[in-house]
Amino acid sequence: LLLATGSSDGHCRVICSAIKGPDKKRPTVFGKEKAPAFGEVVADHEAGGWIHSVSFSPSGTQLAFVAHDSTLSVWELDPAVEVNPNAIHKIVMKCLPFKQVIFLDDTRLVAAGWDCNPTLYAKGGSGWAQGKELDDPAFKEKKEAKKASAFDKFESKTSRGEDERGTTELETFHQNTITFLCVITRSEAAITEFTTTGSDGRIVFWRSKTLEQAFSALSV
Repeated sequence: LLLATGSSDGHCRVICSAIKGPDKKRPTVFGKEKAPAFGEVVADHEAGGWIHSVSFSPSGTQLAFVAHDSTLSVWELDPAVEVNPNAIHKIVMKCLPFKQVIFLDDTRLVAAGWDCNPTLYAKGGSGWAQGKELDDPAFKEKKEAKKASAFDKFESKTSRGEDERGTTELETFHQNTITFLCVITRSEAAITEFTTTGSDGRIVFWRSKTLEQAFSALSV
């Protein structure tokens, strides 16, 4: 009965959402003797920038969040033990910030944002590590080249600022920021299918076969 939030003030907070009455027994959390009140902040961490997205792991013992300073953090937050403010694994990325993050299972997660390409992360003996970008040309068929018609050329000039000298088309499926990750299929063990939605108006489905190919190439 915990709610995780991320805010423009750079804080990731965990709040008690148990309501006296409907929730007959409000549990004690993080080693506290007394059950927290509704709306009480039970854990708080300040990141280095605006937090765009938060996600609990399926077991509820890890909390991932992504911030505008191009970091991805995973906080070990077992409700059965006292909060450790230092139990945070932070990854500083070289890419643009992520806007969304979700756990696939307790040892794998995916994040996506302004780089237009979902990125996989996995947990190993030394902690969390960045994996492959999911939208890798090696994992998809090459697009067939086609001649642009006069209308296509006109549309490119007016809507994307292209001309005969070059193109602004990205090599990824998404041509603009990925704004949302949505779970489609979930098994008992893990998420096997999800979608990404972008500012380009596209929805891309990602399935387990593609995910397994990417994770098989990841060493942690």
